[in-house]
Amino acid sequence: IDASEFMDLVHRVWPGNFDHALTSQALSKTINFTARRTFDNFLVGEARLLTDGYFFSVVSEVLVDPKFQNCGLGRQLME
Repeated sequence: IDASEFMDLVHRVWPGNFDHALTSQALSKTINFTARRTFDNFLVGEARLLTDGYFFSVVSEVLVDPKFQNCGLGRQLME
């Protein structure tokens, strides 16, 4: 996932001031699952998994665009 695209989703869910370089670095250290609108590939949801690759994994966040919430998208990302 591209940091700019991710930050666009983040700003729709968690408005704030986030550093692009640090965001890119963080994304490169996680497994990233995305949900996209079919007709234009627009990012509407995302889940990030932190793992040691063997024993340990944790979901660091699940983000769903407010316009797409309450339709099961977050649940699908978790599945």
